[in-house]
Amino acid sequence: MDLTGYDRQTDALLEKLHEQKRNLQPGVFRTLSALKKIAEDAEDNTLLGYVYYQRADAYYSLDKGYDRFRSELAKAISCLQRGDDPALLARAYNMVGIDACNNGSLDVAYYYFTMSLRTAEEAGDPYLEGLANSNIGQVFFELGNLKRARQFVRKSTRQQQGVHMDDVYYYHNMINSWYTDGLLSVLLGDVKSAVRCCKEIDRLIAASGGKGLESVVIPVALLRIQIALVQKDEAAYEARVKELYALIGDAHQLFDFMTDITQFCMFLIGKDRVQPVRKILQAIEDKIAATGIVHLIRQLEQIEIAYYEKTGSEKQVMKHLKRQHALDTQVRDEKNVIYGQSIHLIEAMDAIRKERRELLAENDLLQVQAQTDVLTGIPNRMMMNRLLSNAFERAFAGRHNFGLEILDVDKFKEYNDTYGHHAGDECLQRIAHEIERMTRAPGIHCARYGGDEFVIIYEDMSDEEIMEIARKLERRVKALNIRHVHGRGERISISQGICNSVPRKKSKTWDYLTEADSALYAIKNSLRNGNFSESVRLYHLPGKMIQ
Repeated sequence: MDLTGYDRQTDALLEKLHEQKRNLQPGVFRTLSALKKIAEDAEDNTLLGYVYYQRADAYYSLDKGYDRFRSELAKAISCLQRGDDPALLARAYNMVGIDACNNGSLDVAYYYFTMSLRTAEEAGDPYLEGLANSNIGQVFFELGNLKRARQFVRKSTRQQQGVHMDDVYYYHNMINSWYTDGLLSVLLGDVKSAVRCCKEIDRLIAASGGKGLESVVIPVALLRIQIALVQKDEAAYEARVKELYALIGDAHQLFDFMTDITQFCMFLIGKDRVQPVRKILQAIEDKIAATGIVHLIRQLEQIEIAYYEKTGSEKQVMKHLKRQHALDTQVRDEKNVIYGQSIHLIEAMDAIRKERRELLAENDLLQVQAQTDVLTGIPNRMMMNRLLSNAFERAFAGRHNFGLEILDVDKFKEYNDTYGHHAGDECLQRIAHEIERMTRAPGIHCARYGGDEFVIIYEDMSDEEIMEIARKLERRVKALNIRHVHGRGERISISQGICNSVPRKKSKTWDYLTEADSALYAIKNSLRNGNFSESVRLYHLPGKMIQ
């Protein structure tokens, strides 16, 4: 998100938070609490969403409990949907998808990863698009569609390459993409591509200095072992397996790559390399059980069953099958929790979208009301200024005619005095309706100028075309047959002054208004002198009469 523009205190807290997150310091929660108060006092949904998101990320990174992690993430999404930071919202959707994936709910995971992708596209952020595509690839990987998975992963690598390199997770995410590509390549029998992926990983590790890569070290080690096996390099295989034991023993969090370990163990069993599997199981059993994450414990049982089937221990196979059966019920319950939370989030999103639609509709209505004349329902003078300016600029840029007409109702004061203001209002409404009907064609706009005066704008029309429209409007107004004892033929009529010319370098819309008003004044002067035959005049700049 854009963290600029805050006061000195907020900036200092944000800087402190960034440093604490970089080094995974527990004091991060105190800093976030201070930022939360600032966001709440300012009613800043974007900053509050950022705080909740960082709290969720901290609970996840520091292994402080899944329930709290999910709760904070739900709050983050709720705030961010009301805020103005689609990039951070995309990250939040992505995190929900990762949680669902860790718990085996691939359908929920896929939904949120695609939500993340769409939101990242709206934000115009290729880096976040890459993260979403990488995780969508992981879903296809889990489903066994390896070719489709590799397509998504490779697309994600291209999108993330060199973008947001200052992001604390940049190297982690890039290495993870190359690792997944390499692993898929091994499983697809494309060892050459897998080796190339390892070289890219080495380059990224060197560029990063090795900082913040704790969660990718074990997966990368697994990939190198599998490549060594496929290449039949026993020395490299033995050396890397020993390194792996040490890495697993020192690992703080295993749930981030339990799926990688499961796949790796199945790979070893398929290659008749069961001894490392036993040692890996001994190293991870207690750690996985301590997470309490049923899906991960079930993955552990899958490895146990495959191992004992390979070593011929039927008694142990049955023992672990029973455990797996019991876990299946828990997995279903766990999935129901995930589905319930997902439905809750979807309902919340729908409510926010409805609220936003209503707000936008209200804003649109207010905008229309602000630009519409209350009496006649056509654009008002404020809107006329915008229409004038835009049409004039198009005419100047395109070097074509710009026409402006001012018209008014003949002897309208006398009409009001004779028939009353209510009749006067009805008269203006009926005339405005006829003007609006005439200006529905492309390139013609109208507005009420004030009182009984109206303006019509003509874009890229010849004098003949404009005069034809003007005289047609004159006939329609007469056809309304509104009685006016002081008017032409004792009926309501209009007078029309028009200016039509190609704008020149120093021309302004005011020049057109002046000339159109001059044309109208000339007609009114003739009318006062008893000349009822003329009702329309058209001038060119700078005031030459044409008709």
